[in-house]
Amino acid sequence: MACPDSSQCLSKWGSCGTGSDYCGDGCQAGPCTETTTTTSSSITTTGVNLPCSDSTQCRSKWGYCGTGSDYCGDGCQAGPCMGATTTTSSSTITTGGSLLCSDPTQCRSKWGFCGTGSDYCGDGCQAGPCMGTTTTTSSSTITTEGSLPCSDPTQCRSKWGYCGTGSDYCGDGCQAGPCTETTTTTTSSSTTTTGVNPPCSDPTQCRSKWGYCGTGSDYCGDGCQGGPCTETTTTTSSSTTTTGVNLSCSDPTQCRSKWGYCGTGSDYCGDGCQAGPCTGTSENNNGSASENGSIGVIDNSTFACVFNTIDSALRTSRFNGLKATGWTPVNKDEAAVFLAHVFHETDGLKTMREYCAPGCGSHYSGSWCSISSAPGKSYYGRGWFQLSWPCNYHNAGKSLGVDLLADPDKVENDPKLAVSTALWFYNANGMAAPAQRGDFAATTRIINGALECNNGSGYSSQLTRVETYKRVRQCFNLGQPSINPIC
Repeated sequence: MACPDSSQCLSKWGSCGTGSDYCGDGCQAGPCTETTTTTSSSITTTGVNLPCSDSTQCRSKWGYCGTGSDYCGDGCQAGPCMGATTTTSSSTITTGGSLLCSDPTQCRSKWGFCGTGSDYCGDGCQAGPCMGTTTTTSSSTITTEGSLPCSDPTQCRSKWGYCGTGSDYCGDGCQAGPCTETTTTTTSSSTTTTGVNPPCSDPTQCRSKWGYCGTGSDYCGDGCQGGPCTETTTTTSSSTTTTGVNLSCSDPTQCRSKWGYCGTGSDYCGDGCQAGPCTGTSENNNGSASENGSIGVIDNSTFACVFNTIDSALRTSRFNGLKATGWTPVNKDEAAVFLAHVFHETDGLKTMREYCAPGCGSHYSGSWCSISSAPGKSYYGRGWFQLSWPCNYHNAGKSLGVDLLADPDKVENDPKLAVSTALWFYNANGMAAPAQRGDFAATTRIINGALECNNGSGYSSQLTRVETYKRVRQCFNLGQPSINPIC
């Protein structure tokens, strides 16, 4: 499929733009500068490991051009590579799997990036002054310990693997450091707390139904698991059940939202409001759209304004998929950031899979976790955020209760799952907070920062993304961004 702009090329990754990274090696359509051979479902370049147009740059293992260890290091295909490579008929194999960073004070993390601190030198560190014991194989690194201590001895490593202080790090599931809860470490790499629903380290706090400690009705009210709960709870072997539902907030001017939190405004008192001065029809179901078809600040007209390049029937189908998830943005800034990224990733919701599919499926066969691809399945980009790679399909599916590793096509074919997987990535990677304050650059860095930020090889793609964001802001009457949207 060609790019909408005839002056642009469709790269081997399915993105549109100009320059050698789009029109060069693997270019699929448009004014390509390299000779390509088209097969039934993919494009094959007649040459392999082509050098970059700038002789000082290296072509990385992913096919992008730039300088530094991420381009010239592990897997470098052409140019002034820093690591020895072996070229086969159609690919390049690096003889060493854990190249040192160009800065000897930095560590190469388990994700392959260079930097300092526990996130680089801790668990899974591949090279440099690693703080954890690692075992290097022919092309990967395996950490022999699953729960490495934090670089700061006063901090705890949480059950999610992050370092910090307080009950969320040192409490339930704490893996290493001055843990306040007794834990039992299994051999696989996970930590299991010996008791269920342990109290918070601060006896004045309650453990909420989500497992976090604090005070007030959101912690001590509906679903409270431990501490001075204000509601009667029944504890089972692994969960807590509240005997009452739709409880009023302690502040009578506040509403309890469909998610169980108290506050004011349409996100609390509108669609799905459970108690208090609700302004919308109160229903205890999974629907999220009010009778006028809106989702908080996103209504039919704003959705049509954002996604203005598809017909009304397809737009209605896509909007119904969003409403089915029950997600509501906190404010207009969050709505604009989220939908702008969706527009960029899906060509305005025209496609639920990247244009290079299925031919580019082999590009996403690698894995950075213990999960491997299912036989005969491909994990190219699908859904509203173009979910890709086996690990992401596995983790998203586990969170959503669907085996997406075995059936990745569900993300493309199920309108609700197409949105839900995007929201999983959005929430799992902490995009909500910067989105709500209108920091578009911070969210771009999370989605595709390695390529698009800091004048990376995909910088021109970022500029297109930013222009989309500016247009989407107009749909919400937000005006120009108050925070620099370019990373």
